[in-house]
Amino acid sequence: MITKEDTQRIASVAKIKLSDEETEKITAQLGSILKYAGQLKEVDTGDAEPAFSVVVLRDSLREDVEAVSLSPEEALANGPSVKKGHFAIPKIIG
Repeated sequence: MITKEDTQRIASVAKIKLSDEETEKITAQLGSILKYAGQLKEVDTGDAEPAFSVVVLRDSLREDVEAVSLSPEEALANGPSVKKGHFAIPKIIG
């Protein structure tokens, strides 16, 4: 069971100021959350295999295949300002 003092300590660590009304409301909410989490201990998971994720992971990246690419000159052709083979941008920090 979570107490008002526990809630105030949590709020203090989180640097949150709570009124007495907010403290009571949040204490009740945290109590409900902890009660629900306690119910999970009662679930029989003996037959379940440990899993890192319930989502099937797959590589979403494309194959790394060699293909025709732009030459440096073609890549820089549409740049507003090019100097020494690079895009030139205005200096923003003195």
